[in-house]
Amino acid sequence: MLKQLHADNIKAFETVYGMFYVQLCRVAYKKLGDEALVEELVQDVFLNLWVKRKSLDTEGNLQAYLYATLRNKALSELRNRLLRSQHYIKVREEGGMFSVNIEDEYVARETELKIKKIIDSLPPQCREAFILSREEQLSYKAIAERMNISVNTVEKHVGKALKKLRTEFKDYNTPIIILLGLLALYRL
Repeated sequence: MLKQLHADNIKAFETVYGMFYVQLCRVAYKKLGDEALVEELVQDVFLNLWVKRKSLDTEGNLQAYLYATLRNKALSELRNRLLRSQHYIKVREEGGMFSVNIEDEYVARETELKIKKIIDSLPPQCREAFILSREEQLSYKAIAERMNISVNTVEKHVGKALKKLRTEFKDYNTPIIILLGLLALYRL
C-alpha cells in the first residue's frame, strides 16, 4: 500500500483512510475523551501521511506508522493540555496580586490620558520619532530612514520626549505608574 501512496495513488489513500479511520478514532478517544479533538487529530494523521508519502519507506508497516503518528499527536495534545492547565492554575493563584478595583482602573485611565496628552503636546517630529520608537518599536536607524533624518536627531527627539514624561510624572511612584499603564493597556 505504501508503494501505491508513494506513487500519488488517491485510490490507495482512500482505501487506507477507510481501513484505519474508525480504528484510530477509537484509540484516540480512549486516551483523550474529546470527540471533536479526536477527529481533528486523526485527520492530522492522514494529512501527515499524505504529505510525507514520498519520504516513507515503501517496505515499512503502514499500520504501525499511523498508530505511532497518532500516539505522538495525542501525547503532544495531552502535554499541551497539562501546560495550559498548570498555567491557568498559576494565573488564578497569582491573580489576587493583580486584581484591579475601580479606583485603580480610574487612576490607570487618567494616567493613560495624561501620557497621551503629553505625547500630543510634543513638536511633530519629536512626537513622530517617539511613537515610532515606542509603539511601532522601530530601531533608531529605521526611524531615521523613515523620517529622513539622522540617527542622532532621532536620539535627541526620543530623549526629549522621555525627559518630558519623566518631568511630568516626577511626583509619581514610577513602578506604580508602569503597572497602572499596563493595566490600562491590557485591561487585566
